[in-house]
Amino acid sequence: MSKLLDVLAVASLLLFVAITFLWVRDHSHWDEVSWSRRAPIRPELSVTGHDNERSVTWAAGSRLGQLYLFRMQEEWHFEPTFDVEARQTKWEHLSQSPDAPPPYLSSNGFDFHPASDWQGMGFAINTDAEGLIAARYFSVLAPCWFLVLLTASLPLYRAGRFLRRHRRQATGVCRRCGYDLRSSIDRCPECGEWIPRS
Repeated sequence: MSKLLDVLAVASLLLFVAITFLWVRDHSHWDEVSWSRRAPIRPELSVTGHDNERSVTWAAGSRLGQLYLFRMQEEWHFEPTFDVEARQTKWEHLSQSPDAPPPYLSSNGFDFHPASDWQGMGFAINTDAEGLIAARYFSVLAPCWFLVLLTASLPLYRAGRFLRRHRRQATGVCRRCGYDLRSSIDRCPECGEWIPRS
């Protein structure tokens, strides 16, 4: 269990560094990584019953002191220009000035800060079941300050625990419970912790 917590603490520390970097950086740029996939849909699978095309976009980024996760699915009628089995998938990294809206949001007619289903203290959840072009989207926003505190908590806890145990060992008391071990040989008589050899 201790090894697992150590691995989680290291992963949390890496997230802390990444989020802090994005938070500082978003004063001059917003960054976004997106993945999108376009595919034709057979009529029997389509909402409208015609040959349609569906696009699914996932995006994550930082902007204006918030990190966001966004998913949008669009469907529209099109004239088939490629095989029904074909797939188009792409990754993109975008970086713009903080005043510019994310391109995929503005190009599809969505405001970056639409009327939220719920918002408070920098958090927001936005959904739209049906847009102008049969688009459905969902986004979650969280303030960077909260994520920095959240990701720093486990590494700080583990570091404090390590320092406390190390200090106790150096002063001749049990690393686990703090019992005086000067008269003990191999185990703590209070909690049963093994006494490490010096």
